[in-house]
Order: sequence, then structure tokens, then C-alpha cells
Amino acid sequence: MTGSVDYLSAEWFRDADEALAGLTPIPSAVTVSVRVVDLPRERDDVPYRLILGPDRVRIVADGHDDLTDGDRDAVTLTMSYAIASAIARAEIGAQRAFLDGEVRLGGDTTALLGHQAQLAEIEDRLGELRARTRY
Repeated sequence: MTGSVDYLSAEWFRDADEALAGLTPIPSAVTVSVRVVDLPRERDDVPYRLILGPDRVRIVADGHDDLTDGDRDAVTLTMSYAIASAIARAEIGAQRAFLDGEVRLGGDTTALLGHQAQLAEIEDRLGELRARTRY
């Protein structure tokens, strides 16, 4: 993984997924569905999934995963590109953005309880990618 990549591009998703390889998944099937809206340059909304378990921690662009309907979307997040990119650059925390009303949260939010350490580990693993991402 070298060279810069555009945020939320196919290359970015590939590199993010590679960065998460080897993380310990949580024991249950928890999937967070994210939709980024209001993108610059008239791009369509970008939906993707963060899969926390049970087999592997993954991040995949919507439509590029092999989940069954029963595994989908334990939690849903919707946010603007401005907020998503600020979170990705570590300028604001996802929890702060939610508390400020910048992230709409849905689904079974209790599915993430007790998994803060795993979520922090994901954030750490994406540090190198963050440094070479164009926003």
C-alpha cells in the first residue's frame, strides 16, 4: 500500500480493507452500514459496510461483499462528506459528531456496546492510509 488515494474510491476501500486484515473480529455478526452523502464534485452518495465479525474485520464498498440478508446492517450511520472526511482525518471523533447531531444513527445501536476497544483498533490501523488519502 503506497501512493496517495482518493477518499472513498475503490482503491481507498481496497487499502482500508487490507489495513484491517488480521484484526481480531468480535464473536457475533455485527455490520455497520455507512452512507456518506453530499459529496463534492457531484458524485453519488457512497454506501459501505464495516463488518466487525464473526469471521474477519472488513470494510467493503456496498455491493462488494458476500453478506447474507440476515447479516446486514445491525447499525446504520448517515453523514455528510464533510463530517465523514473530518472523522477520517481524525479531526473530530465519531462520537462527538453523533452528539453534535452530524451523524444519523439507526438500527440496533446496542450491537456496538462493549466494542469500543475494537473500534479504536480499527481507527489505529487506518492511520497510515489516513496520511496518504486525498480528501
